[in-house]
Amino acid sequence: MMLASAVPMSSDLMIVADLMTRDPVTCVETDTLDVVGELMGRGGFRGVPVVDDADRLLGIITESDLREHKGYLDRTKVSGAMTEEPVVLSPEQTVSAAAGILLEKKVNALPVVDSDGGLVGIVSVSDLLRVLASGSS
Repeated sequence: MMLASAVPMSSDLMIVADLMTRDPVTCVETDTLDVVGELMGRGGFRGVPVVDDADRLLGIITESDLREHKGYLDRTKVSGAMTEEPVVLSPEQTVSAAAGILLEKKVNALPVVDSDGGLVGIVSVSDLLRVLASGSS
């Protein structure tokens, strides 16, 4: 896993833990892409973290991964399509840093992990837009 690094603007800004979606929907490596596609469709999200039995992050599967395997979704395992070692956030990073990383990496969501690599949440572009719309920073 590669922890995304960005310098926080100031210590009084909102942090990732304040806006992340806790306990996000996840999948495992042995799930097929059609199952993950159904999860995404029902939940209205564009990416699903892939975890092991201890909820440690293994990767992420996205809509673009599904598009690349169109026609084979029912036969393709998550392990064969996921992005391994995705860029991640820590709960202590600022929302500003998270926004910068999402822009820089051109992704729609980033998993949030604790110091042991355990998945604790996910931050999406939609989460950031909600903060902007509410007037928080």
